[in-house]
Amino acid sequence: MTVFYSVVAGVIAGCLLAGTIFVINMSRPIVRRALDGSDIQSKRIRPARDIAILNETGSQRAVLQLEGVLFFGNADDLSARIKELVWKADMVTLDMRGVSDIDVSGANVLANTIAKSRAQKKDLLFCGVPSAHIDIIRSIVRKVVKSDEPIKDDLDSALEWMEERSLLMHASGRHQSDVLELAEIDFLAGIAPCDLEPLQAILTRREFASGATICREGDDGDCMWLLAKGGVSVRIVLPDGRGDRRVASLARGTTIGEMALVESARRSATIVVDEDVVCYELSRSGFDLLLNKYPAIATRILGNLSRELARRLRRTTQDLRNLS
Repeated sequence: MTVFYSVVAGVIAGCLLAGTIFVINMSRPIVRRALDGSDIQSKRIRPARDIAILNETGSQRAVLQLEGVLFFGNADDLSARIKELVWKADMVTLDMRGVSDIDVSGANVLANTIAKSRAQKKDLLFCGVPSAHIDIIRSIVRKVVKSDEPIKDDLDSALEWMEERSLLMHASGRHQSDVLELAEIDFLAGIAPCDLEPLQAILTRREFASGATICREGDDGDCMWLLAKGGVSVRIVLPDGRGDRRVASLARGTTIGEMALVESARRSATIVVDEDVVCYELSRSGFDLLLNKYPAIATRILGNLSRELARRLRRTTQDLRNLS
């Protein structure tokens, strides 16, 4: 407009275009996607019984993925959406990765929503908060909760936190902090009690404190571990010296290092203890002894391993589908 007509016409056209873009951006709904615990779960690998509990209680965990600017025009709508969710859900996570700005009125509405959720004994979490807005979110959270616990680094951390709470509330029998017996570990499912006795003699009980490293990427895969208590993180080294990244975690009732043991390969990741761990170690010599002296037990274990790998593959496929 400036080139073909005049500077004034160009300025007017620019103002009109800027106003149009502003109205379009402001009119977009703040909630891009709504999910519950049946639609999306954390990357934490869990035993089948825990997964069954999480599937049954999926509606009690909700995720709202936000996008755009949180301001006076849509903050009330978001508050109403959260209020509707907390009638049936115990926990709601706001995934804020797509939030480009938060104004004062939007922040005030969030603070009121946190207070109302707490009054109803419901948890409201925040994850993926952009660095430009983290101080705002911390400020409004600390006014009500007096800590940063409701703020999680990413969606997976928030999902994992909600799942642990669900298991704590709904898991029957043993408490999550109790040490599992061998018969309660999925890897040994279907093995007769009498066959567990020779297996017990082959396994070595080990304990690792929080923060310890069980194995490192590149180590020889000379043993595997059956988690009876606690949890661990799986970390891989990033290229070009950019440190490492947490790619998954494992809960009690699962196994560590089984593929490296079966393949006689190097470790593909580093395993770090998140919570004090009690586990049972199966060495390569012990595994060979099972194959040669107790083939029935070894066959059952390999069958369980195949089933677990298939379950993890389906889980990965579902995670990829959720990203689309």
